[in-house]
Amino acid sequence: METNAIVFAMDNLVISETSVGLLTDGSYEIKVESYVLSGGVTYNLGEDKVGVTVDNTAPIAVQNFEVKNNQVAPIGGSVVMTWSLNDTDTSLDSYIVGWEALDEDGLIVSGFREVKGTENSLTVEGLVNGYNYSFAIVAVDMAGNFSPESEGVGLVVADIMGPNPVTTLPAAINLKNFPSIDFQIISNEPLNSDKIEVQIKDDGGNNYGPVITLDQIIGIDEDGNEVLTDVYEASSFPNFLKVEGDFTFNFTAIDLAENETETSIKVKVDTLAPSYLTNLKKTMLPNGVKFSWDPLADGQKVNIYKNDMLIAAVGGYFFDDTDLIKGQNYTYSFVVVDENGNGSVPVGAIVNLDNAVSNQNNSAVIAAAAVSAPVLTTEAPVITSSTSEKKDEVKGDQSSKEIAGNKDENKDDSLKDDSSKVGTIILIIFLAALTYLYYRKRLEFAENTKAAVKPKTAGASAKPKNGNSKKK
Repeated sequence: METNAIVFAMDNLVISETSVGLLTDGSYEIKVESYVLSGGVTYNLGEDKVGVTVDNTAPIAVQNFEVKNNQVAPIGGSVVMTWSLNDTDTSLDSYIVGWEALDEDGLIVSGFREVKGTENSLTVEGLVNGYNYSFAIVAVDMAGNFSPESEGVGLVVADIMGPNPVTTLPAAINLKNFPSIDFQIISNEPLNSDKIEVQIKDDGGNNYGPVITLDQIIGIDEDGNEVLTDVYEASSFPNFLKVEGDFTFNFTAIDLAENETETSIKVKVDTLAPSYLTNLKKTMLPNGVKFSWDPLADGQKVNIYKNDMLIAAVGGYFFDDTDLIKGQNYTYSFVVVDENGNGSVPVGAIVNLDNAVSNQNNSAVIAAAAVSAPVLTTEAPVITSSTSEKKDEVKGDQSSKEIAGNKDENKDDSLKDDSSKVGTIILIIFLAALTYLYYRKRLEFAENTKAAVKPKTAGASAKPKNGNSKKK
């Protein structure tokens, strides 16, 4: 390629232009001489030289141009661009990066930045979250030649998920809520992610279970149309049953343009049921009942149910109920609840102000002892598990471990009381039978004696008592 060189000269404030000719790329020295003609004689007034570099070759297009979301941007709206430097082009002067997008009204919003030719990255802020941006870059040499545009990067979505896209996990996962946990995804702008993965780690940093994929829930709008919601449901979930400790949920959200955002949440997991109430006792009052039990562990309370209705939550070790009506049966259940909401197996008691047999027994009995969550019952208290089974299920202090033994002792006492009652009844029946036989024998003896001493009627041959006979 050639360049037409032009030399400018000034004479008496008049600029004159003279064509030098076509020059190819390269370095040139142009000499300008000044002459004046006077009286037919030419006089040389002097000369000047100037160096000229002719460069009509544009740089090559920028290679490996990439645009990604800026993951550390506090409110999104930022991207990071990178490209490869051209080490062979010593004339490279700068790079110009431009971008554009359509706003909500369909108008073009655009911008550009210029960086030095020695730079190979650029961070741009102030973009609008949710807009689809196209980016391009050109190289500029010292002669002002522009390279062809790089292969454009289009439809790059600014970071729309924000620094903490997941916020609605419960503070503690317990027996009640872990089977139905879902994830609420919160973002500064409408979420544009088709894939969210969760990796759970224990307090030692080890992976707990496989990676979980969250499925986006489909909702229905007011017109009956299906719409994507911000609620994601776990397709699978680790088995947190009988687990206790601190776990970290690491979330990776990938939008439709393959931009990633990572965040994590720490959650306490406690799905161990507390030990059931130990040494429950009842003392009858004139118009009610007083219950007492062994002290609870720190952070625990007792939920008290009467006829399946919650009537109190007690943190101490006794409770009075003076609102009873004579002649009615009342079934009580006592459930120990720990600080994370887990409930123990219920312990039950039956009260009737007019039932002497029930009220004589001041020790309540376990209503159910072989379940892992509170199950209230209105049936009569029945012991349903052996001592060894209960010890395997119970966690807690020594008093908790001893309850199975106390249960067997109560059972033995109950059997002893029943045996004593049966023995008394048999003794009474036996004495009644002896008394009946005794009086029966006395009656038969009296009848036999009376028959033996009865006088006979006198006949004609009978002699008079004084030995004399008389005729009429």
